[in-house]
Amino acid sequence: MSRISGPLLDKTDIIIPVPLHKKRLQERKYNQSALIAWKLGKKAKKRVIADALIRHCQTQPLGHLTKPERKNILKNAIIVRDKYKDILMDKNILLIDDVMTTGSTLEECCSALLGIKGIKINILVAGLVSHKHQYNDLDS
Repeated sequence: MSRISGPLLDKTDIIIPVPLHKKRLQERKYNQSALIAWKLGKKAKKRVIADALIRHCQTQPLGHLTKPERKNILKNAIIVRDKYKDILMDKNILLIDDVMTTGSTLEECCSALLGIKGIKINILVAGLVSHKHQYNDLDS
């Protein structure tokens, strides 16, 4: 990821991972997006703020839901911590997620971040979930 994201990393000021709700984090014991962010930050010598975004509402598992259902559940579930709002002002952010399914979580993260003056956001994901209807031959 660091090799192919070189141009993004070059213009990045701060790396931020997609957050997990604190209960989900306690269950899982780690946030995959944060682990990726820390590794990229170390390699690129970029600041990582792993707790800049908070998933303050616990949501149900989203795996089986449609994009509109996900969007509705995630609405206002992610916020920026007040203590980082001034630090993030006028910065180039690299938002990290491990897997993107519909993009609803990333959209909600961006929505929260775009409330900050002058912020610019790029997104890097480790994997994309393919939609079954696009790859019918995978069923056999």
